[in-house]
Amino acid sequence: MKILPINQIKLFLVFILFLFIGYREFLVLYKSMLTEFIGYYKYQHIIIFYETGDRNFIDRLPMNVRFLGLFIQFLIFKIVPCVKFPSIEIKNNIHQLYECATFSLALMNYVAKYIGLVLTIVLIKIKLNKSYLECIIAMILYLLLINHLEASTMDRISICYTLLILVFLKNLKISIPLLILAFMVNEKVIIIFGPILFINYVFDRNSKNLYLFLSTISSVFLYILMIYITITVFDYNTFQYHGSDESASKLKSIFSHINLLLANPGNPKFITNAYLPVLISFIPFIIYLISRKKFGHDFSVLYSLPLFILIMLGYIGIENMGRYVMHAFPIWLPIFTSQIAFYFDKIKNLQ
Repeated sequence: MKILPINQIKLFLVFILFLFIGYREFLVLYKSMLTEFIGYYKYQHIIIFYETGDRNFIDRLPMNVRFLGLFIQFLIFKIVPCVKFPSIEIKNNIHQLYECATFSLALMNYVAKYIGLVLTIVLIKIKLNKSYLECIIAMILYLLLINHLEASTMDRISICYTLLILVFLKNLKISIPLLILAFMVNEKVIIIFGPILFINYVFDRNSKNLYLFLSTISSVFLYILMIYITITVFDYNTFQYHGSDESASKLKSIFSHINLLLANPGNPKFITNAYLPVLISFIPFIIYLISRKKFGHDFSVLYSLPLFILIMLGYIGIENMGRYVMHAFPIWLPIFTSQIAFYFDKIKNLQ
């Protein structure tokens, strides 16, 4: 797949246009992070560790080994002039670099949102050669679905990386290195592509599918090796979920949250953070089971397997189930776009 120079210019202009239109969104995001209007995980602590070497800010696994996002954030921290809000009272300002580290994290996530949008356009219009209507629908879906992920952490970087792999999946020279290096981005990227590439190889045993699947397996082993090295050599510690030794066992945590969910299924927090994102994620698979239409996409109902894995991981903290499962939305976004366009056209023809 080659993107013509004229299309590259168009995509760049679209990217700049969205950045310009949405600049106030960045300011709101940055301000909300400084005031902690909504709680989020403080990746800026790790940037302070990179800059000062103070091990009080070294943070915990797996957050401090999501190196791609951390390196990008640190690069922004070093080269982009920091914008400060002199009239804002910063909550939990524990270091003089905290505000600028927060600025770099907010700017990275703001830019990543619109890089993901451009990659969605490339995937739908250029790679899959779909209509402009489907491209517009995909853009709208992307902007809606991205809101189910955290805007202040590394979720958007994971989405961009997943989209990048999908764009170049048929180009082994690019997709294989991307899959191997997924361990440096987020473990959820491996969870998403591992089962799907295994399914592809099982049903179509060719060398291309084998190489792609083996690349994902390599990333799993490299992830384990990375964790081992960071623990034994650099003395990294593991994040204790929910802050107690009793809940340190993820299995115990999973069962405790299943019981919590069953005991209070109508909790509004579960609706927005669990039920709704999970339901949205399964809609394209349900439509496919009913219609049996692939619309030219490489798609299988078995591609829902990563969703079940992410749901189980989400039970570690029930409030995270929705955003965990939403990490996989680039996988089903193309066919969902085609489904909406198809039924929209049918409704229009009935009028």
